[in-house]
Amino acid sequence: MKHFLFAILCFSVITAQSQIPAHLQCKEPVKLLLSIDPPLPRQNTYITVMVDFASILDSLHTAAVRQFPSSKLYRYKADGSRLFTFDGLPIGKHELGPYSFVLNEQPYTTDKIIFTVADSLRNDDFGLWIRHEKTNDSTFCFAIEQKEILENKRNLSKRDYILQDTLQNGSKGIYIDLKESDYETIRFSHYSNGGSLEEAETDRGKILYHKYRYYVCFVKKPNSRDFVLTREHIRNLPKDFKFEPITMR
Repeated sequence: MKHFLFAILCFSVITAQSQIPAHLQCKEPVKLLLSIDPPLPRQNTYITVMVDFASILDSLHTAAVRQFPSSKLYRYKADGSRLFTFDGLPIGKHELGPYSFVLNEQPYTTDKIIFTVADSLRNDDFGLWIRHEKTNDSTFCFAIEQKEILENKRNLSKRDYILQDTLQNGSKGIYIDLKESDYETIRFSHYSNGGSLEEAETDRGKILYHKYRYYVCFVKKPNSRDFVLTREHIRNLPKDFKFEPITMR
């Protein structure tokens, strides 16, 4: 039934698939998934675009097994591949894809992802920011960013502060921690985090601060119920930080 419907609809999408040769435009394409890192960028940051080539590797592996049936083949994990990097995208909402191409007479097409470039943080901006966005039909991404001024009564330099190993007494990383039952509804698709000790000149003089960033994306499973992210899912969130539940549907 799926292929029958595709054959009917094929004639209506030929103009949208003009980059695919005419004799292949009615052949059902293989779907590839796009992603970007970071998934919720700010202005003046590099944005790397990646594609998951797992389906292509599956096809190549199957073909190789048919060609060498008596040999044992060892597959490498497909962690995605970098395509290109953006620099200097303006603030606002952007759409990426879909892209289409043909490999060995097989059409391929990517999904479309939506992302928003937020304004960059100034040197004298300190606090905690939590942003979220639905980047396609089933993917939800979150960004947790924190810039926290560190107590430095001895007025240590950045180098001496690190040598004294006092950073371990500073900010604790804030992150999303799912319950086991939550995985019935959603799954991880992207995760990255990082922290650093920085210094800045402000009206109060030179200060040291802890800079922390955490990005995570979840994919909602097909036909699953709505998932609500609450502050109970977020570890080390300050008690005075106002957080409203976020529904993934």
